[in-house]
Amino acid sequence: MRWKLIAGNVVALLFACIVALVWVRASVTDALSRDISPMVERSVVLFDALRTAQGDRYQSLVVAQANSEAAREVFAATNTTARSQAAFEFAQRVARTLGETYPQGRPRPADVVALTDDQGRVLARNVDARQEVGRDLKNEFEAVAAALQTGNAVHDYVRYDNTKWFDVVIAPISREGRVTGLAVVGYELADSIAAEDKARLGAEVGYIVREGDRFALQSLSFGTQTEKTAIIEWANASNLATTLNNDGTVPVRDVEIGGHRFKIASRAVPGLHRPTRAGAVRPGYVVLADVTAAQAPATGIALPILYLGVIALVVMILLNILVSNSMLQPIEVIEEGLLKIINGDQAHRIELQHAELGGIVYRINQLVQTLTGEEESDESGRVSRPPSGRAPGEGV
Repeated sequence: MRWKLIAGNVVALLFACIVALVWVRASVTDALSRDISPMVERSVVLFDALRTAQGDRYQSLVVAQANSEAAREVFAATNTTARSQAAFEFAQRVARTLGETYPQGRPRPADVVALTDDQGRVLARNVDARQEVGRDLKNEFEAVAAALQTGNAVHDYVRYDNTKWFDVVIAPISREGRVTGLAVVGYELADSIAAEDKARLGAEVGYIVREGDRFALQSLSFGTQTEKTAIIEWANASNLATTLNNDGTVPVRDVEIGGHRFKIASRAVPGLHRPTRAGAVRPGYVVLADVTAAQAPATGIALPILYLGVIALVVMILLNILVSNSMLQPIEVIEEGLLKIINGDQAHRIELQHAELGGIVYRINQLVQTLTGEEESDESGRVSRPPSGRAPGEGV
């Protein structure tokens, strides 16, 4: 019986602990993840504002260099050799000058600075005076053609090298009222760009571009190629191209990346050139929040409940043993005493000092003396006599 009582209490406590553990963990998990989708939506709005402000500053810095007297002097050179050398020196100076103030937070020289003539052909690039000389950027990039045609600066993401994309500003250089060339300045869309945006935004960021008929991820603030591949698969499986070209925002969705569940949203990068050629897609960005990481504290909160449940279980078992012993042992004494009386030992009386069972023992002894005709007294001096007219021992 003792073990039945203990087992019943253990099962009840275990059930209560499991229910409490599941309920607390579910409640905490829900509370931790409830604000993730709104946070991603807010991050998209904030990122638009940050990227617009940064793009405006970037463009103004390049335009200032293009409008400088040093830029106009390049095209005042009297021969091709002198012009190429002047273009090379100017490109190097622009790269260094931008590196003093841009990008904000971690200034560094521009990766690409090229000067072109009025037809968009490269005169010189900052890394090598002869590198890319004669390269026709006007036919390669729609943004270059737009800058030459409109006479206005253009901001765009272009695949300047075979495998690398760059954040470029193309600023016309004017002399005597006409466009004489272009200053093409660019920073590679490396993972460090997204990491800097993450530091300002507080959310994971990536830049997504269109290569042929598929998307590619050029910059990501976290993870490895595995994470990039998962985001690219998500982008190619969604109707992202139409959304980016229509200035829409991809609603917050769930995506599995590297074994973690993320909330993700996407939008076109603000302030960039709008392509007009068929099949072109505007560059976009993605904002992500790690739901799995956000919910991780729920496990830490649930574990103390589990530990407390184990401690409570051990304490309950010990208390059950103590309580059951304090109750069952006196019952066993009473049972043994009754068995002796039943077996003929009419003089036997049950001797038991017990707070809860002492009164019952007295009544049992009183009953026995009534049946045997003997007087019985308790510790308080109360005397119990057999009924009148019955001799001691009679009726047993």
